[in-house]
Amino acid sequence: MLETVAVQELEPGMFVHDLQMSWLQHPFLRNQFVIHSQDEIDRMRALGIREVVIDPERAERLPENPEEQRQETARLQAELDAFEEESPRAAITRQRRVEVDEELEAARPVREEATGVVEAVMQDVRLGRQVDLAQVEPVAEQIMESIFRNPNALLSLGQIRRVDHYTFEHSISVAVLLVTYGRAQELDPEVIYQLGLGGLLHDIGKARVPEAILTKPGSLTEKEYQVMQGHVTLGLEMVGALPDLPAPTLEVIAQHHERWDGSGYPIGLQGDEIGPYGQMAAVVDVYDAITSDRCYHRGEHPTLVLRRMLEWSRSHFREEVVHHFIQCVGIYPAGTLVRMESGRLAVVLDPGEKILYPTVKVFFNTHTQSLIQPEVIDLANPGFHDDHIAAYEDPRRWDFDLNRLLG
Repeated sequence: MLETVAVQELEPGMFVHDLQMSWLQHPFLRNQFVIHSQDEIDRMRALGIREVVIDPERAERLPENPEEQRQETARLQAELDAFEEESPRAAITRQRRVEVDEELEAARPVREEATGVVEAVMQDVRLGRQVDLAQVEPVAEQIMESIFRNPNALLSLGQIRRVDHYTFEHSISVAVLLVTYGRAQELDPEVIYQLGLGGLLHDIGKARVPEAILTKPGSLTEKEYQVMQGHVTLGLEMVGALPDLPAPTLEVIAQHHERWDGSGYPIGLQGDEIGPYGQMAAVVDVYDAITSDRCYHRGEHPTLVLRRMLEWSRSHFREEVVHHFIQCVGIYPAGTLVRMESGRLAVVLDPGEKILYPTVKVFFNTHTQSLIQPEVIDLANPGFHDDHIAAYEDPRRWDFDLNRLLG
């Protein structure tokens, strides 16, 4: 199905079906073509083109440049090294109780139940009913228990999603990431639970936003954007009647769209006017949104997004909060796909304490285009292997069942 997309939302690999202008008015050889570079997008913008029609079914997966990726991860690591003496992941590694493959069996039903509960609660709100906290609280507890046993199970399952369930699954992922972040910071367990509850409820106000705006393929008009922004205030109104909702939970709901430089909403808080949990929620919310596939947005690789967020930390986010978050999830987060220097593909099982050297499971040979005997490799122990990560991979290029690979 054709979609109209704003020029600023175009990405290399998209197929332009219609530039919405005569071929005499533009310098491109064809009216229909695959975008191969950012330069082509910049040329469209320079021509004054505001929107184009794209055909998602004809999009191409452009090859990544391994050398550029190596340079990106090296810069990311260098900046982190200059900031942090000890990775917060060290706390997670010390605290985990079971291995990731064992926890995956317990984590899968937790995520499925959580998605169903969030969907049911939002449906109730659409029908005019009050938020039923008794439905949500047990899910927050189960997420917290799984994260405390081993966070990499739920984190890796967050890579497997359905585009049509984005609103629900985004809430689950934000809860999982907030609990993991709180665990890495060694916060009080009760506060960690309250952050998870806030993550599950942070977008509850979207239940009152028209579906046509939530799923619109393309840029929102100014009026539509104002309606979308209203979901924060609506969410606060919905939970305002709930008795004794914890302050960290309310802070997550109220402040996850506020920005360090005052450019956020709904109030435009600035700097330390934003609470510590609101700052954490803002970083987590943006990270999950950009790495997720949506109806008109192809999710970007976590490693690339983390680098971009470091740049944004000079304005949108507090730098220290972004650094701690990156150290928490790792440069190669659990569940991401990578290509090794040997040509093998692998899925990340554990980002590890040395975040450039995660534990991975190799399973495919790109030279022979065939599956191989799976092997788990701890890249932090070079004495036991002679392979390294060459680049991250877009899982959409490959027809693999990540559920089976993780387990």
